[in-house]
Amino acid sequence: MIPGDDERRPRGEGGGSSSSSTTECKASRRQDRFAARRLDAALRLPDLEDGTRDPSVSWDACRAPGELVLEVGPRNTAWLQGSSKVVVPLLASLGSRWQYEGQAGGWAFPKRFVDDVLALADHERRPIRLRSVDR
Repeated sequence: MIPGDDERRPRGEGGGSSSSSTTECKASRRQDRFAARRLDAALRLPDLEDGTRDPSVSWDACRAPGELVLEVGPRNTAWLQGSSKVVVPLLASLGSRWQYEGQAGGWAFPKRFVDDVLALADHERRPIRLRSVDR
């Protein structure tokens, strides 16, 4: 008998890396859906008694469906937020390198491609919001 053989699990069971990433992905989607529903409700409902809106909704970060958010940092990096079905082909068509940064919540790419991203988004008639950030 091989040492540790009794500890092996049959294929498809257990906590492999794919099952944990799937769980994280589902949790992330669930949070996104909850945030979208909360934002929709906050936009439909009247203001609170003191004249403000729901304080738990991040009003700067909210974007319209299909809108891209381009954040430009002080150094050599820019971040593009939006649907990965839109962002990845857009960056790939420019010949840029990119990677997803969870902390920034968007796709990081070299700052020298910002003009190209803006021109291509305008050509494809995609709404885009530009922000300056300090990261």
